[in-house]
Amino acid sequence: MGHGADRVAGYPLMRTRKSGHATRPTGGATSGAALQLDTVSRFRWLAAISTVGRLRKWTGPLTRRRIPQKGSDAPEDVHVAGLEGVNWKPSGKPKRNLLSAMPEDKKSTNFWMTIRKSWVPLTGCAALIAIACVLAVKASFSKRSEEDGPAAPGFVLRDQHGRLTSLAQFRGKVVLLTFIDPECTQLCPLTTQSMLDALRMLGPTAVPRVELLGLNVNVEKASVADVAAYSRLHDLGPHWRFLTGSPAQLEKVWHDYHVYVARTPDGDVQHNAVTYIIGPGGHERATLGTSMSYAAVGGEAEAFVKAVAPLLPSYPALFSPARARQQPAGPPVAAGNASLAAIGPNPAQVSFGKSHPHLLVFFAGWLGGQTDLTKDLAPLDHYAALAGRHDWPSPVAVDVLTTEPSAAAARRVLVPLAATLRTAVVEDASGRLADYYRVDDLPWYVLSSNSGKIVWYHDGWLSADALKRQVRAALADLEKEKS
Repeated sequence: MGHGADRVAGYPLMRTRKSGHATRPTGGATSGAALQLDTVSRFRWLAAISTVGRLRKWTGPLTRRRIPQKGSDAPEDVHVAGLEGVNWKPSGKPKRNLLSAMPEDKKSTNFWMTIRKSWVPLTGCAALIAIACVLAVKASFSKRSEEDGPAAPGFVLRDQHGRLTSLAQFRGKVVLLTFIDPECTQLCPLTTQSMLDALRMLGPTAVPRVELLGLNVNVEKASVADVAAYSRLHDLGPHWRFLTGSPAQLEKVWHDYHVYVARTPDGDVQHNAVTYIIGPGGHERATLGTSMSYAAVGGEAEAFVKAVAPLLPSYPALFSPARARQQPAGPPVAAGNASLAAIGPNPAQVSFGKSHPHLLVFFAGWLGGQTDLTKDLAPLDHYAALAGRHDWPSPVAVDVLTTEPSAAAARRVLVPLAATLRTAVVEDASGRLADYYRVDDLPWYVLSSNSGKIVWYHDGWLSADALKRQVRAALADLEKEKS
């Protein structure tokens, strides 16, 4: 992809699918299917009813028990305390209602005692019935939870090793499906790095149950060699598959997943930066986007983890501090000045922010897989000589570490590179420095003034002459503004 690609990306793809006369959002939306009880749920209903029946036996009758009656041999003139006026017959049944025969001071108390003792067992039975109903409904819907999104459209394409790969072969696994341009240097590396970091966070027990898939969006770079080069460049490892095919095959998948893909007049590829979470049953469960922020890579990896973890059978614990890449908080540039140690034999501190104007070049070590970084960064040394004579901002090369496969992999490139350059080379471990200077691609030039203002920027490598010419023009415009 040419520089400036993915310009419209960075937002989750919002869409609905129609089923009959109703519409529903894709991914994670609760299904409107009617309740259907399976065999297990029916047994749970029967168990709940049986439990209520046993409770009924334990609590006894729900009406108040009458006062024990006298035997048939009791004389009619026997008087029982509190029941004066009640004549006992040989049948043992009183002539009148017991409550009407009670003294007036006891009628009210005994009436409410009767009501309370009658309803207490009934209330307990009702509560147990309600709990049983909730458990039965939950069990019924748990069987259908996998159908809470539309079925993910199927496809058969080739991966970076030339192997035929279908979505159906990953049934039983959680699939993270994203769309990648093999030439992208902007959002695509942030997406793939977030996916790899999420897999680390989930832990080794989750790795066999999760599959990372990328689908090609560049029909001009659609060979197996093209997708293999991207996978190798970013060291994506054995748990990543980058799929490609013919233009007709790729366009069908883009259409099925509602992914916008277009080519600008200058050759850049624009597409949605969206990742689908597909459950083990093959249904779409969620969609997540990638933002153009180098400091947000870790946070977006955690968002992937939160979407994937509930779909795994063991619900793995999230140990992000231990399993994710450890990234320093980074310099608080937005709050004022910050400093980073330069890489090399003389690790001097380099300050940034207000009162520290610089010509900055943001890059990544993996760009060395596409070009010669020593040659690309050499113009900074030529510029440094001019800067010393004309009092221009000093040059600094900044590696954006959040896009690198690992800090160790970056160091293997940066240490020998820093030894060949007179220009200071530093690491932006958190991505906050790149975000502060509004970096939108790699490589990216930024010229900042003494007040911290960005006076000029450029996307892509520049020769020594082009760099000198453009910086001179930008500084001249700055002087005109001051005057």
